[in-house]
Amino acid sequence: STQSTWGSGVGGLVCAALMARSGRRVLVLEQHDRAGGCCHSYTDRGYSFDPGIHYVGLMGEGGLLRHLTDRLTEGRLRFAPLDDNYDTMVVGQGGGSRSIRMLRGKEHWRKELLRDFPEDGEGLSRYLGLLAHMYRYVPAFVLLKLLPTWVCRLLLAIPVVNYPFNQFLKYANRSTQSVIGEITKDPALSAALTYLWGDYGLPPSLSSFGMHAITTGHYTEGAYYPIGGSAEVARGLVPTITAAGGAVLVQARVAELLVEGGKVVGVRMEKDDVEIRVPLVVSDAGMINTMSRLLPRQLQPKWATPARLPNSCSSISVFVGLRGTNAELGLSARQYWVYPNGTDFDAAYHKLLSSNPRAILETGFSAFFVTFPSAKDPEHESVAPGTASCNLITLMPYEWTKEWATDPPSRRSAEYQELKESLGRKLWVKVL
Repeated sequence: STQSTWGSGVGGLVCAALMARSGRRVLVLEQHDRAGGCCHSYTDRGYSFDPGIHYVGLMGEGGLLRHLTDRLTEGRLRFAPLDDNYDTMVVGQGGGSRSIRMLRGKEHWRKELLRDFPEDGEGLSRYLGLLAHMYRYVPAFVLLKLLPTWVCRLLLAIPVVNYPFNQFLKYANRSTQSVIGEITKDPALSAALTYLWGDYGLPPSLSSFGMHAITTGHYTEGAYYPIGGSAEVARGLVPTITAAGGAVLVQARVAELLVEGGKVVGVRMEKDDVEIRVPLVVSDAGMINTMSRLLPRQLQPKWATPARLPNSCSSISVFVGLRGTNAELGLSARQYWVYPNGTDFDAAYHKLLSSNPRAILETGFSAFFVTFPSAKDPEHESVAPGTASCNLITLMPYEWTKEWATDPPSRRSAEYQELKESLGRKLWVKVL
């Protein structure tokens, strides 16, 4: 029988490929004109840009994610390692700035940080031990997410059985800031241990140490980038779906879920009100879209409202085309996390969210991420010869652009275009 997923971001395509590998025919419905969600590439005036994956860990030989990827794509999706110095944190501005390198391999990383913080060897060893502890019990956390609620409650209530779950939760239920505060009192070292908070979107005082540990541990053995760019993710997964008799349709917007007898039985398409009935529907459209837009109004849960499920922090991405090759420009396959105002990441986060465009244009951004996709992709030169590309990302409140949310992207006002260009140029000037 045919199953259906809608939304062809990485989550939707991976889910569809898993079902295809188990022998199911899957129909993937995507409203955009290409599959892959953020994992796509585009060209503009001879430059190639990649808004998707910036880097991913566990892709070395024998890595868990590498094994799963090879199985789902039958080896079609290949990855290239980034530099051993895959991340660099930059704190401060101009001649007073300080750079701290993050290196591939736990021991290399520890020695590099020990060189910068020679008095904190014990704290660094304790931190690495804590990351290993959290990773050891991640499977227990995953199990809690997969099992029915009543089973989870039962497991957590049994003293001997709940041990692995509690070993993870006793730290996951605490903020990153509180755990790091027990390891070091040095603000600079604390920053070096939490610099990649932008990967999961919340500063140390607001994020779970469980999420921080999973994200940081993901990169301790280095980082990788898809050869050919992040569009290769979709190109690798789609053949697995079609080989099992399935299909991936683009420009196929779902209007509503079909519900009968308390069960979802299919979807109604926006075009011509076509109904597609299947025994299983999987939504990759996001919680708010699924619960508050696609479910029939009378079935929408009371908790699925913008007030109860507010938008998370938004971001602005700037794509810069550079004349010259990676070698000519001296670009490296690494990322830079830049904090011009110092090591107080919570202050940087709240400054961005409480600010307004006029203030940002005057004072500048308090945190941003810099990466060069062209330097990470060994095949970039064959796609856009003689050029390079740079991506800049920072956080911004959704309210800055909310008034244009319903306008088609190609028909947004001159005011919107001016705001976008001004913010992009301000960020680029900050990088220079």
